[in-house]
Amino acid sequence: MRILVITVSFVSLFTWSGISLAQPLHLKVSYSAFDATFLPLWVAEEKNIFKAAGLDVEISYGRGGSSTAQSLQSKSIDVAVIGGGPIEANLAGGDLIYIAAYVTKPVFAMFAAENVKAIDDLKGKNIGTTSAAAVTEYATILALKKNALDPQKDVKIVYTGGMDNTLASLSKGLIQAGVLGGPAVIAARKAGFKEILNFASLDIPFIHEGVAIRKPALQEQKEAIKTFMKGFVLGIRETKLDKPLSKKNDRKIFKAERPRSY
Repeated sequence: MRILVITVSFVSLFTWSGISLAQPLHLKVSYSAFDATFLPLWVAEEKNIFKAAGLDVEISYGRGGSSTAQSLQSKSIDVAVIGGGPIEANLAGGDLIYIAAYVTKPVFAMFAAENVKAIDDLKGKNIGTTSAAAVTEYATILALKKNALDPQKDVKIVYTGGMDNTLASLSKGLIQAGVLGGPAVIAARKAGFKEILNFASLDIPFIHEGVAIRKPALQEQKEAIKTFMKGFVLGIRETKLDKPLSKKNDRKIFKAERPRSY
């Protein structure tokens, strides 16, 4: 997993101004997919980085980019660690903004059935992505266009509901290609499917994963958001430095076990 880190200036966890450990700030945070790109969030929580800064973070699984963005827009959550969902929400009149991007290239791979040897062979075929407005769909659209295929006319994009479902649909022949990431890539290789595209090789500027909030939260929850971002950046650092903890959480993802209490 490669994480491209944003640069944020911060001081010691225990000297952040305006934070009272006796009265912790509270934020509801959701992540949009069960994938290794979300390790910084889990690592920060498991190492009590947020708690040490006086922030009570309630973490939940948002079940896809679209539903996570909807939860953010409806104020059911305060922060979304997410891919492309806010873009779709804003096209429908939302007021969501990204305040950080920490994975800035698509890190998916496309696997295909035996009769599909290359991208050109996808014409007239079904391609599985996780859900509408998810980063898997946006990345697929960009990749198809880059290879002179019309996403609306030349192929049919099928929403599977999750990468495990994408792999299952590929195995059953319901789709002829699927966009996968993280542990699902390893599973696809073991199952004998052929990787026909590494999205990162396309060098497309892309918010694969970022941090999004509602615009009013910039003022309404300024201190809590600022504290969360400092903690999140520390989570990125610790993900790189604490290899045993990162690998432990990565194994949980591979086994489809969510990290403790998340």
